[in-house]
Amino acid sequence: MPATPRHRRRLSNAARSRLYAFALLAPAVIVVLLVIVYPLVMAAQMSFYDVRVFRVGRGFTGEASFANYQDMFANANFWRSLRVTFAYVFWGTVGSFGIGLFTAVLLNQPFRGRFLARILVMLPWPIPGVVAATIFMWMFNSSYGVINYLLLQLGVISTSINWFTQPGPAFLAVSAATIWKGYPFFTVTLLAGMQSIPRELYEAARVDGASATQQFRFITIPALRPVIGISLVISTLWLFRVFDIIYVMTGGGPTGATETLAIQIYREAFQYFQMSYAAAVGMVTLALSVIATFFYLRVTSKSFY
Repeated sequence: MPATPRHRRRLSNAARSRLYAFALLAPAVIVVLLVIVYPLVMAAQMSFYDVRVFRVGRGFTGEASFANYQDMFANANFWRSLRVTFAYVFWGTVGSFGIGLFTAVLLNQPFRGRFLARILVMLPWPIPGVVAATIFMWMFNSSYGVINYLLLQLGVISTSINWFTQPGPAFLAVSAATIWKGYPFFTVTLLAGMQSIPRELYEAARVDGASATQQFRFITIPALRPVIGISLVISTLWLFRVFDIIYVMTGGGPTGATETLAIQIYREAFQYFQMSYAAAVGMVTLALSVIATFFYLRVTSKSFY
């Protein structure tokens, strides 16, 4: 049966709505393709060739091979940077999440001056990484830094620590700056999640005689599981690519103690001009980020409600 003019008009309106939606999405899709997808494809392709300096439109010469990946897995510096990256991501995530959870619970309680406290807690987040690194370089300075002064006054140490010339202290200083910069993100996300939990759940738990600790364990944490998962994913991805804080504070030293994969990629690409090798390291870093993302989402995907 032929379609009536009204039916044809409805179909036409639906088609126009779809075209209008595609037109609104087109700029964002084009930006994603140019800024993310195209460089990612080029980096993946470059990792199979021998490229010293990449030039757009020049193409890749030679035969594709796994030589860069073979050299990478046989390089002791890569495995050292991988261990440093895992340690950096782990402690950065644990420290930021722990402080963020504590401050979120604190700011979720009613008290005088809560608005000002929220502002003060969020201050580290908008501060650029270079500025945060400079602040912590002053704080950990061996001559006039406040950290050595406090430790000396408390009797924890007897002499000043040269934080940036020893592997352990240097890693600790870099991790402290990273945690300070990253914990407000967890505070914001976890606080938003706590405020979305129905008050009736806590009231029913109090009626049943549940303590504050039991309410936190059996209501707050399970209800926050999806928020925790997404927050951990975003934080982990950020930590995998952190460059400014480490480079400003230690440059990856001493003796590679703070050289993460991000720092190694920079060195190989822009100091040694080994673009293909740097691309191979970047592909491994991307794969690790994807694996961590799936792990977090799988563990925290179960909904409480």
